[in-house]
Amino acid sequence: MKKVRLRIPASTSNIGPGFDTLGLALNLYNYLEMEETAEGIVVHYEGEGAERLGEIPPEESLPYRAAKEVFQLVGHSPRGLKVSLINNIPLGRGLGSSGAVCVGSIAAAFLLAGLKLTPHLILRIALQFERHPDNITPSLMGGFTVSCVVQGRVFFVKIPPTFSFKVVAIVPELELSTQDSRKVLASQISFEDAQFNINRVALLVAGFATGNPGVLMEGLQDRLHQPYRAGLLPGLYEVFDEGYLMGALGCFLSGAGSSIIALTQTNARQIGRRMSMLWQKKFGITNHWQVFQVDNEGMLQEK
Repeated sequence: MKKVRLRIPASTSNIGPGFDTLGLALNLYNYLEMEETAEGIVVHYEGEGAERLGEIPPEESLPYRAAKEVFQLVGHSPRGLKVSLINNIPLGRGLGSSGAVCVGSIAAAFLLAGLKLTPHLILRIALQFERHPDNITPSLMGGFTVSCVVQGRVFFVKIPPTFSFKVVAIVPELELSTQDSRKVLASQISFEDAQFNINRVALLVAGFATGNPGVLMEGLQDRLHQPYRAGLLPGLYEVFDEGYLMGALGCFLSGAGSSIIALTQTNARQIGRRMSMLWQKKFGITNHWQVFQVDNEGMLQEK
């Protein structure tokens, strides 16, 4: 029977003003193993959210539905399928857990069918489940990515960061679904706010591309989503300010939340500790903090 094993990185997305567009892969990984079997469908989970995910019928699980989409597309019909997932990416924290599972399952299905992996096709199928490319693109490609969707196809550019920095993640126990987080967004925005975000996105991307970390503090400012989501996360901007006080290059809400990210070249552990402590003591948000590097490789097949 055929078997494949993949390592898929976590991601942080939006990156301040780059709503549904910018993403960054992190060296925190889910591991997915997919195997053809004689009969039946089995989906097994370990790690983050395993108990909850294990209650989902295998036929309704994201890994199986994503793989099935590929099998139907290419005309491959395994008699049975076993999917094993080791989840290290926490669920509902804005770190791309579902996006990683989605692209991993699609890629594994292509490999089981004996077909070459095509990034654009993987992303196109993943869009049916994730709807937006800002998480799935960095999890697949690695690095800092800029993505947009044109007629169902993901156009993207990968920009390996041209200066070194660490990614400090303040991860609360509080989960926040993308669906709930989108409900609080404005249905219309002003011309001034649109102009503000266009300016900042351009500045931010230029900073990453040219190796100018000095523009990140201003380049990470946003008016499209963070001000609205701040009501769901007490103390958001105060925790940002604590990071800046400790020397962070920039701070932002990770994806739709609930994690907070600080980018820094110095004092990573001190920044994490102080931001975490403030959120807990002043606002009652129980959390933990971790320091990550950027993953520049993206999804990898393991032997």
